[in-house]
Amino acid sequence: MMKPQLPVSTIFSSFLLIFIFSGNLNGLYAQPDQDPNKFPVGIAEGTYDRVYPLSENLSRVKKGVKYGFVNREGTLVISLIFDKAADFSMQRARVTLNEKSGYIDTSGEVVIPMMYDRCWSFSEGLAKVKLNDKYGFLDPEGKPLIPIEYDEAQSASEKMVLVRQGTKYGFYSTEGQLSVPLSFDEAYSFFAGKARVRMGNDWFYIDKRGRCIEDCKN
Repeated sequence: MMKPQLPVSTIFSSFLLIFIFSGNLNGLYAQPDQDPNKFPVGIAEGTYDRVYPLSENLSRVKKGVKYGFVNREGTLVISLIFDKAADFSMQRARVTLNEKSGYIDTSGEVVIPMMYDRCWSFSEGLAKVKLNDKYGFLDPEGKPLIPIEYDEAQSASEKMVLVRQGTKYGFYSTEGQLSVPLSFDEAYSFFAGKARVRMGNDWFYIDKRGRCIEDCKN
């Protein structure tokens, strides 16, 4: 494949990839000496405005304002019909059409309805969604693991999900169990097996059962 004659180029030799950007930064093309484990092959110059790295054997592509997916050989396998799209994770990709979001599988079939105001990619077995200004989490089949009723929610960290309702924070497990009741005035996600929380004026650390394990006042 002939290299596009474009004004700006950046070489990432450590990844054996060359990306060539057009002057308006809309074009991204993988070159013949690319690592085939990272990008599809066989895509003719100018076919798409942007080609993204492979994820679960499919690569997101953009042409104009629409997104679709190609396989490792560069064949378009999911049509360019979506207004927004993200890479596949857990065999699901979040997509948006007509301002509503849902999820497709690797065949392009909508497996979780396009009914949400916003969706996030799957991580640690579940995905955050927003509906009517409330947040919750779905499993890969679209079943609500955590009710869509919270004012705020953070993506899973160490198999725990931080949620807020009103002024109180608590934690769910990624299995959908409310492991730590909403009793804290402020809280951070779990890291290294503990989470920093505030109750009144007191800051301390809890474990995944909600027990104080560090900086305890009593």
